[in-house]
Amino acid sequence: MIARESAERALAEPDSLKIRNAHMALTDRAFERTPAARLGNRAVRDEELAGYREWMKSERKVSDRSALLLLGIR
Repeated sequence: MIARESAERALAEPDSLKIRNAHMALTDRAFERTPAARLGNRAVRDEELAGYREWMKSERKVSDRSALLLLGIR
């Protein structure tokens, strides 16, 4: 799978990745409609939690749209 191989290469250099949305809260239904593959497992870095922390301080909106739709990919 070309897409998976590209993702694995990108994960090898995480600082080269660009963040499009710092945090996207999804319902279970929206998450299930989002294609996903487990490519690795590591601890979340403190700076990666900034978007989540901002969301916690906000109205905590949760989307019922898939992540691909939210990102404008589909």
